[in-house]
Amino acid sequence: MDKYERIVEEVAEFLHTYLKAGYVKVDSFSHKIHQNIDRFEQLFIIRFLLQEETKQFVNELPALIRNFKTTTTMTQQTNIAEVRGGIDWQETIRKRINQNYTDKLTFVTNENIRSYDTPENLVLKKLLTTLYNELFENDYVQNFYKMDWFNEWNALKRNVAIVLRKNIYLQRVPNIHISDRMLHNAMKHRNPLYRKAALLLAQYNRFMRGQFEQEELEQLLRETFILPKEEDVLFELYWVIQLIKHNTKTSTLYLLDGTDNLVASWEKDSYTYYLYHDSTGPGELSFTTHISELRSSANPYVERLYDSFQMANEYGEMFFNRGKQHIFRQGRPDIIVAIRHKETDELVKLVIGEVKNTKRINYAMTGLRELLDYIHLVKRDGEYMHGQLLVKGILCVDEMKVERTNIDNALIHIATTTFKEGLKL
Repeated sequence: MDKYERIVEEVAEFLHTYLKAGYVKVDSFSHKIHQNIDRFEQLFIIRFLLQEETKQFVNELPALIRNFKTTTTMTQQTNIAEVRGGIDWQETIRKRINQNYTDKLTFVTNENIRSYDTPENLVLKKLLTTLYNELFENDYVQNFYKMDWFNEWNALKRNVAIVLRKNIYLQRVPNIHISDRMLHNAMKHRNPLYRKAALLLAQYNRFMRGQFEQEELEQLLRETFILPKEEDVLFELYWVIQLIKHNTKTSTLYLLDGTDNLVASWEKDSYTYYLYHDSTGPGELSFTTHISELRSSANPYVERLYDSFQMANEYGEMFFNRGKQHIFRQGRPDIIVAIRHKETDELVKLVIGEVKNTKRINYAMTGLRELLDYIHLVKRDGEYMHGQLLVKGILCVDEMKVERTNIDNALIHIATTTFKEGLKL
């Protein structure tokens, strides 16, 4: 097993909330899935659309819909001055005699009435409208069409829209509540159109109600497992998950979908821990230095940095018609842990992590300098925090020889893949 597979095996049970750049790969490593997931319904909808059964059904829908069935029933109708269907002369004569023996305009006819709202058609219509709503109306789902692992739905979703809009028989089927009995019967239907539709709708309903089995959830998540495309991103997430494992057994996981990049939270004693990846963390934090902060310095080096930046603005405007920039430096740490008091929500401690996927000392030193920059330059509500609040750092690297990993009262700790004691918060 190579390094990449070892990392996946180590983090798989926590990585099912990952919904950013990557590719779908069947997860054969994790045997137990972390179930405490925030916004689970949104995660399920994405996984439901990613599973092969859903994609295969929609892909085959143009062919399957040809097996759409209706029922025909014979009904007897009394018509005045018009004939619909075959005339029942015996019943017509009896009717005329009973009403008015001179009546020659009354006819009793036998008519075939076609019905579309059969139980199995109701199930099919419900599934297709559910898919349509998720694929076209759900704002959350819209965010993922640009992802390689979801891109297939850009074409597939048209099958759903075309069938709903152009199939005149399906349009006559009402979209009503489906009973469990109707679903159960349709799941045993010999026609694959109805059987497959019922199985998918039953699965959707169970998960949305939270009535699924652990084994069913694990199977769904494993079959639609998304791995990060970049190995460095996976290595960063490896360390994020190591922090969870070394500090709690009762975390809540959040969807890694590119919103605020909050990965997990947990409570311990009087504090709540919020763990972020590739993020500037809570809204009151900032890692931005504006050029105006360099203006009043009496240091010759800083003065020259300021002059150089201003000159770059001028030339950029002249050569490239580019507007003036005001940010001298901005950063986004690999890992942030914000520790708050449970009752007051006051930020009491900040831990910043920098990850370098390396075994080389020189590259690790680059990470060390970056980490210390983050620690010294982080702001809260515009004010530098270092010296005002407890801020610590963790440098996370691959397996390498380190003379000392932890020093009492040191500003930072070192964590390697073989030595992780510094991860305790």
